[in-house]
Amino acid sequence: MIEMIESVLKMQANRTEERILLARLYRDTGQKNNALREYKRILRDSKPEHDFLREAAAFYDELGLTWDASNARARITE
Repeated sequence: MIEMIESVLKMQANRTEERILLARLYRDTGQKNNALREYKRILRDSKPEHDFLREAAAFYDELGLTWDASNARARITE
């Protein structure tokens, strides 16, 4: 599944929903560095919904990235 989504994103990098799915798959399979890269890219390149911002903040907290978590939460009130 991961390889299929990676292939799609190589051809169409702006597909945010697929990138969110990939970040979650990486996270759920313990690939934290890959998940972190995708979460950061999603937050940098798009305006995700509040639920995703909360999810990203929780993931950052899990990794001890409190500054990133705070920034994700701050975007909820923007």
